[in-house]
Amino acid sequence: MNKPIANYFYLFFLIILAARTSNAQTSRKDSLLQAFSIAKSDTARITALSLLAAEVQGSNKDSALLIAMQALALAETLPGQVKNNETPLSAAGKTKKEKLIVSNYGVADILRSEHKHDSHLLAIDYLTKALSLCDDPAKNQLRCTIVHEFGRNYFFLDKYPTALFFEKLAFQIAQSQPDKDLKADILMLSAAICYRMGETDQSLDYFKRAQKIFVELKDTSKIADTEGNIAGIYGSRGDYVKSLESMFRILKVKEQMKDEEMYGATLTNIAILEYKLMSYPEAMKYACQSLKIAQKLHDDETESHLILLLGDVYSMQGKPREAENYYTWALSLNIKRKNKTGLSESYTQLGELIKKEGDEAWAKGACQYAAENKYPLALSYCTQGLALAEEIGEKAAISLLLSNL
Repeated sequence: MNKPIANYFYLFFLIILAARTSNAQTSRKDSLLQAFSIAKSDTARITALSLLAAEVQGSNKDSALLIAMQALALAETLPGQVKNNETPLSAAGKTKKEKLIVSNYGVADILRSEHKHDSHLLAIDYLTKALSLCDDPAKNQLRCTIVHEFGRNYFFLDKYPTALFFEKLAFQIAQSQPDKDLKADILMLSAAICYRMGETDQSLDYFKRAQKIFVELKDTSKIADTEGNIAGIYGSRGDYVKSLESMFRILKVKEQMKDEEMYGATLTNIAILEYKLMSYPEAMKYACQSLKIAQKLHDDETESHLILLLGDVYSMQGKPREAENYYTWALSLNIKRKNKTGLSESYTQLGELIKKEGDEAWAKGACQYAAENKYPLALSYCTQGLALAEEIGEKAAISLLLSNL
């Protein structure tokens, strides 16, 4: 089987939400611009610019970066010395130091959110400047946040041991701080890093520790999301029973939250797990429930994957005609929508099914029937699927299709 809807059974490490500009956000931007225009000191202007950069970051990263850089430039022109090993800093020096730390961190935060290799490297440079100045024990909360940000950047640079080093350091600093959300965030990233490093036991431990904090905070949404990560790890290890138990807990939460999209995604994951456990009637039940939601939400990609999954269920139950009907249904939808990934999957499943029928006929001695009626059609489907799989770079499908061909 060509891993149907695999992209829906995933760890919820990186959830990127589309930015929306509301009337309230516009009002806050106007207020900050007003505050900047009437500010009578550079320190007040820096504060207004830093807040404004954070406000527009979600909708316009380029503008946010320019504003943050302007705040940093102003901070560098403030009077006072930021380093003096012989005598305590003056009031001006303390103010300048604080603004430089916050401004450097602000620039780094925006650069990291761009998710580009060079931006992450630049972000680390600015974080290094911020961390070198953040040496006051009273600023440990800020220091912890900066160290955590190092870990995030190294994570996106795929430098996992370095990222984990910074996350461990951040958690050590966080122990003396009251911010439970920050501790949980550090544990979540630590879990993601360990998972990428193949250390699933350690990853599971971090997720469970983070979930314990979310329970203390009574953060229902994050409890469910963390449970999704735990389910994902169990699933990746082949422990489908434990994964399924987690998914049912998530389903209950998402139903109570009336989060229809995630409720449907959880139903999809349950259907996949039931399929892997060979509980085909249950797999069909949950896949059909999720399919109704996908159609209601006009989620074309999920609809296609679920139809393919239903085809797989029928195929494994020894009902090739029903399976072919579902695969053909998915194919027609993907042709209409010009979905290359869906088309590749549809052609692959059809090719696999028809080839299997040919093999069965051949094994029964109906070699001519298989050669004339089954293998040519399977060959056609596999050839079309291979062309698309190579175009989109789907290596697992390419391997399967080449084998069948």
